Amino acid sequence: MSSELSEEKTIQDQIEALLDLLPTLTTELRFAGCGDNAPISNRIKQACSELKRIQEA
Repeated sequence: MSSELSEEKTIQDQIEALLDLLPTLTTELRFAGCGDNAPISNRIKQACSELKRIQEA
């Protein structure tokens, strides 16, 4: 049981780290000339939305 709780905590920590990192990546891409409607920017937005949904569950 303790192992499951530890694994859940690790997953939550990884989700939080990604939610911190992905907006920074979006900013870097924008600075490099990638528009907000570029496929990679849209995919990052989708990933953030999905991670937030998982985090709330």
